[in-house]
Amino acid sequence: MKEMQLFENGDFLLSYKKELHKCSFNELEAIICEKPYLELYINNRMFLLKLSLKVIANILPPTFIQISRKVFINVLFFKSFFLKNSIHQIQTINKTFEVSKRRYKAVREAILQHYSSG
Repeated sequence: MKEMQLFENGDFLLSYKKELHKCSFNELEAIICEKPYLELYINNRMFLLKLSLKVIANILPPTFIQISRKVFINVLFFKSFFLKNSIHQIQTINKTFEVSKRRYKAVREAILQHYSSG
């Protein structure tokens, strides 16, 4: 089996350390690219997959926003957006991430749009 198998209902199956984990994109808090691996943060656990960011970016639902070249977050886990030491940061339920200067406006708009529409 591949390291990640997708299902039509939005769930996916992860093969990690000889274990299988059934997950949903709604449980996925963040994805960080550390080539050649991806770190997936799900339910306070980190899963390491050998998968390209480009591949997974094409299948992510619209609740995910790219906040830097290497990081996608799920806005369902968003807590706050703030400036600290001249660096824009996003706090999710379990982690804090830096937002790139190039993506600041787009990230802010995406968060505002998500929470104003639903």
